[in-house]
Amino acid sequence: MMFVYRQPSIYTRLAEFSFYLFIAYILFGTSAPFPDTEGFNEENVSNIYNQIFFSLALLAGTVSLIPLRMEVLEIFRREKLLLILLGWCALTFIWSIYPFVGFKRIILLLSAVVTSLAILLHARGAPYILTRIKYVVGAYLLATLVAVIAIPAAIDPKFGTWRGLEPTKNNLGQVMLVCLLLLGIIRQSERGPTRQMTLMFTVLAGIILIGSWSITSVGVLLGLLGIAILVWGIDRAFYSEPIARILSSIILGGVALLLVGTLIWAPDLLIAIPQAIGKDITFSGRTLLWESMWEEIGRHWLLGTGYAGFWNPESIGMEILHEEFVWLPNQAHNGYLDVLNELGLVGLFLFGMLIVRYFVRASRLGEGFYWQWFIAAMLVMNLQESTFLRPHNAFNGVFIFAYLMLFVEEYQRDLRRFGAEEKITTPN
Repeated sequence: MMFVYRQPSIYTRLAEFSFYLFIAYILFGTSAPFPDTEGFNEENVSNIYNQIFFSLALLAGTVSLIPLRMEVLEIFRREKLLLILLGWCALTFIWSIYPFVGFKRIILLLSAVVTSLAILLHARGAPYILTRIKYVVGAYLLATLVAVIAIPAAIDPKFGTWRGLEPTKNNLGQVMLVCLLLLGIIRQSERGPTRQMTLMFTVLAGIILIGSWSITSVGVLLGLLGIAILVWGIDRAFYSEPIARILSSIILGGVALLLVGTLIWAPDLLIAIPQAIGKDITFSGRTLLWESMWEEIGRHWLLGTGYAGFWNPESIGMEILHEEFVWLPNQAHNGYLDVLNELGLVGLFLFGMLIVRYFVRASRLGEGFYWQWFIAAMLVMNLQESTFLRPHNAFNGVFIFAYLMLFVEEYQRDLRRFGAEEKITTPN
């Protein structure tokens, strides 16, 4: 896949500044390392550094898009569902008990949208962007490795496994999975000696992931590897691309139906899985929490509580949950339930349409576009964790980037197809 780039300008530099500031933030965060795991994390309290970082990124990204405003309008003409979903989030402020909290979260989400779109349109392609992301990821991995080796606080006090710079081992596992997926995509676009550095970072991320012993993240990674091997085998066996895609869809659909059927008619088989890997059948209390969340959802199933209207320190609903769950959850540990709880059935439907439309359009781009693997990983991850529409979360930040990458790539391919791409040069 060939990409071309714009001559660097002040607007390009602003786009780069805003995006890499954003990437560094979602990896390193702004709170002190090794935060107290009790109570709420930084996402649930006001943090002046968060507001400064995201405001700077949003301002720089917005200014950088001024000369590209017609291209921005074209991208959003092609992509409507993300804007509609964010619009629905904003509309829920009307009935939300905590609209100001939701407003701040919407601003953070918009900063992810603006900074991602700015770098995608200015840099004109993924390889240039990913090469620089690799160095931020590498710095984070090295800092984490030094921490877990030399600093006792980098060990999760509850489980005795690595948590690195994150609040818990599960947070570290999520970030490592993000890093592994990013590095995997980066390596596909690299040639020569730079691939060796990427391989080194990949191995390091894998070691840290294992050290965290986050079962959810490890399980998602193994599941993706299994699917990748299956798809690769089908592509090797059938040279006709349409046939390969049809067979892949049939097999993957059959696996999904098998899992659903097992869940309905033979749940004991699924219970044996967490027992075999040392997890209790409630998934560390998650299933009990889900039952309580369903009761909460039943009170406002159509419209929800309002975006960010449930998981915050002043929420009465969360206080009631904490009387039952002494481990003080600050999420439902299921992203689908959290979307349904806060945005209602309307919001969950919009999110589902967004995901379906993404995979349909990604399949049309064919070989060379790998970001759908990241989206697939996020969808599986949210069966046990909540990352959807959480602006501080690394999975959510890269999800927005991967989502917008599809529509920018479509737009740029159309320009090249019709010979409308302007002549631009690679920045120094």
